[in-house]
Amino acid sequence: LFVDIPGFPRLSTLLEVENLSKAINSYFEMMVDEVISNGGDVLKFAGDAFFAEWQALPPAAEVAGGEDDGSSAFKGVEEDP
Repeated sequence: LFVDIPGFPRLSTLLEVENLSKAINSYFEMMVDEVISNGGDVLKFAGDAFFAEWQALPPAAEVAGGEDDGSSAFKGVEEDP
């Protein structure tokens, strides 16, 4: 998974450095918590972006048995066109 903040360059020109730092740290904390709580691992941060991954999905029988594969946390999230 690759995640970045749309419009970050413009945002960085509008906010004071301290406020920008607080905003991006708050955003990363929220997003990283979601990744980790859904079984993912954050691999790398790069500017206003980060990379995360999940291990291979369990066999369909296990998922059908009620185990969550973590994808439900990202339903409705827009992808870059």
